[in-house]
Amino acid sequence: MMRNDTINVNYIMNILRQIDLEDKAEQRRNQEQIRRI
Repeated sequence: MMRNDTINVNYIMNILRQIDLEDKAEQRRNQEQIRRI
């Protein structure tokens, strides 16, 4: 049971990290577009 909870936490953390990375990548793209204007 405990091991399963740990796997779930790692799974959630990986998803959150992925969302965070995609968010930062999108912010970087937006900044580049602003610079071009």
